[in-house]
Amino acid sequence: MKKSILTLLKVIFSVGILVYIFTRVVYLGDLWATLKEANVAYLIAAVALYFLVQTISAYRWYLLLKPLGIETGFGKILSLYYIGMYFNFFLPSAIGGDLFKVYYLHKETGRLSASTASVFVDRDIGMGGLLLVATVVTLFVVPVVYSLLRKDFPTRQLLDEKFAAEARGEVFTTEAR
Repeated sequence: MKKSILTLLKVIFSVGILVYIFTRVVYLGDLWATLKEANVAYLIAAVALYFLVQTISAYRWYLLLKPLGIETGFGKILSLYYIGMYFNFFLPSAIGGDLFKVYYLHKETGRLSASTASVFVDRDIGMGGLLLVATVVTLFVVPVVYSLLRKDFPTRQLLDEKFAAEARGEVFTTEAR
């Protein structure tokens, strides 16, 4: 009886959050207009890719649990991961889902410290991946964009002339222009 009341409260809470979002935050007319114009193939590919990446992230968390001695099946970890993602979407903080993952994993295993450590280490690995992507983008994309933006500026033209003159073995000067 107690479990069914708790489940009912969870469902009411979840439905309440969704009702609030779709009546106060998201305007259904705008959402529908945008979805009607969207390319369905791109939308399906984006959703599929999103779920693939989340499943890989859940597997990473599953692998992190092994050295901690937490032997829980991947299906259970995947469900906990998606519960955490749900709460990350709908709670006003970025760590709400992490708290729920810790809570449910602790409830499953009885190991609060290991559950907490696994979630935080998983978060840290994710942040490291983001930093790696940002570094690669900065190193390779920013110089290209910068050079494209700077083509029409006189400084760029002077540098091009300087390098061309040096390549021909000449001394570059701006005095006799």
